[in-house]
Amino acid sequence: MDITDKTDREIKIIITELMIKIGCKPNMIGFHYSRVAIFYIYKHNYKYGKITTEVYGKVAEEFKVTPHMVQNSIRIFVNNLCSKGKPEELNSMFKMRIYKPLDPPTSCEFLSLMVELLKRYYHEQ
Repeated sequence: MDITDKTDREIKIIITELMIKIGCKPNMIGFHYSRVAIFYIYKHNYKYGKITTEVYGKVAEEFKVTPHMVQNSIRIFVNNLCSKGKPEELNSMFKMRIYKPLDPPTSCEFLSLMVELLKRYYHEQ
């Protein structure tokens, strides 16, 4: 079954599973914002340039916070993931070096990579 045949709830579960697989923990600051942002980007096919201008605003509305809080929390989340998560797992999923120890991806890069991983990983199954 292709991911496009799945319901929104099933896609959110898949996103959560992928995030946990690369070392994200639900209690990390920014986990929930990141998960919702990945879902919005995937579902609505947002382009890279629209993430900060549109996606953060939609996530902020859902959680009743400011877009700046969303962006900050996701940034903290990505930095913590790089230092405490399993970046080598993401590197192996992409079959290339995505994370470098002292050069973590930006928030937008991380979200975009996760959407690509979501498409790639579940398209193959």
